[in-house]
Amino acid sequence: MDYVADNSDRRLLTGCVYCGGDADTRDHVPARVLLEEPYPENLHAVPSCRACNNDFSTDEQYFACLVEALMIGSCSTDAITRPRIAGALRRSPQLRAAINHAIADGEAGVTTRADTSRVERVRVKLARGHVAYELTARCAAEAAVVAWLPYSALDPDAKEAFDSPVPLDQIEEIGNRASQRAMVVALTLLGSGGEPLELSLVLQDWVEVQRLRYRYLVANSRETTIVRMVLGECIAAEVCW
Repeated sequence: MDYVADNSDRRLLTGCVYCGGDADTRDHVPARVLLEEPYPENLHAVPSCRACNNDFSTDEQYFACLVEALMIGSCSTDAITRPRIAGALRRSPQLRAAINHAIADGEAGVTTRADTSRVERVRVKLARGHVAYELTARCAAEAAVVAWLPYSALDPDAKEAFDSPVPLDQIEEIGNRASQRAMVVALTLLGSGGEPLELSLVLQDWVEVQRLRYRYLVANSRETTIVRMVLGECIAAEVCW
């Protein structure tokens, strides 16, 4: 995973990215429990207070186990190949029962019984961390839109729209990571009279944290901050402010 240095004004983001308090630790975004070992080099991390960092741990474990179970359609510890996830399910019958309940009525990638409050809490936390890392900005704990669905359930047009780079209205802070990742695409279109029309678009594309395991996109477009995530090429999520 390529490392991009943040060259924005450091005064734009101080303290814990989640509560604004003193940052005495750093929080990995995404949490390592969502990734395979060996972990990527230069794994993204944002300033966090210890209380916020620890506060999400049990929900992140639940979410990671849920994603893994949805990927394979089972929470059998014999079927799950990730030692960290299988170990967590073996150690906690309560967690295993919760994941079993969550996936009991669905096929791989589908559930209607998951603890939505815990899942939403983790998705919004991940999105806030990605915004802090890419845009050097802090987002509110409550998002305007939080949605998730099976990635495989998207029809081809919807999948193409979800996976496509997002056009930007403007780059708010030159030097932040998102501004350095932005792409300028030059297009030549034909006008009504057949004359060539030159058009330039500034696009924000996806960041691949770990192949087939986790990728995300962060963009400011049409006065909306958009974060999209795909976990295990199984779960698609979008959080907007």
